Amino acid sequence: MRYNLVMAARRSGVYFLVFACCTCVLFRPFPAYAQTTAPADLASKLNTRFTTCDMSGLNFVEALIHVAQTIEIPMGISWVNTPAARAKMVLLCNDLTAQQLLEKIVYSQSHYQMQVSSGVVHVFSTDIPVSQNFLFLQLPEFQAQGLINSVKVALWMQLNQIIQSTPRGYAASIFSNPDEPRLEVSLRNAAVSDIFDSLAIASDRKIWVVTFDDSSTLTRSGFRRTRSLTAKKAISDDEQPTWDIIGWNGRPPMYFEVPDAP
Repeated sequence: MRYNLVMAARRSGVYFLVFACCTCVLFRPFPAYAQTTAPADLASKLNTRFTTCDMSGLNFVEALIHVAQTIEIPMGISWVNTPAARAKMVLLCNDLTAQQLLEKIVYSQSHYQMQVSSGVVHVFSTDIPVSQNFLFLQLPEFQAQGLINSVKVALWMQLNQIIQSTPRGYAASIFSNPDEPRLEVSLRNAAVSDIFDSLAIASDRKIWVVTFDDSSTLTRSGFRRTRSLTAKKAISDDEQPTWDIIGWNGRPPMYFEVPDAP
């Protein structure tokens, strides 16, 4: 049985035309999923078949987010803000599964890989050494309660104390949507990337994006600097690290403008 769904997204006259869903499973095996996820659902979505697609006019990260939002899958992206990754791509395809389309996007760039674990599709650069990548930090404990923005700030404060390495106080105004689910997070000995995955699964912000600067200059504590997708200037060491969390119905990624690294 075959189901058809048509959708279009437009930017400067460019259309992304959409897909048909297949009941058959035609993808390679993935690593094991965490028990709290729904592997059959994610596998089914990755097997969504695009009859026609046009990614022309989107850059690397925009294209990845657009696919994730279209078929509603959790995704984690860690990418390097290089001219090649920011360049608008020309990518036309016919009769591909979502997994095949994502792989085509991923492998359009050098030194990127894609894998699925913990119920999340991960796309990551292999150019960031583990010792410089805050996503590999192992936190002995992380506990937080509240809406997703509050939990994100709590996690940021804990990471900031490690990365900027100077004791400091914090004050912040936190804006949240009261309709979002309330989270209760309690994790031990978890890598930062695993915490991001847990928040993506539990919250309405299903996509997390870490943007690394295209510079070998490190923070005082030896980590690669990061910036927000919407940042107009570099983020100081005192504000590191930063990352974006995006919902499936959030602001269309095609409107994000990522500035050049300083």
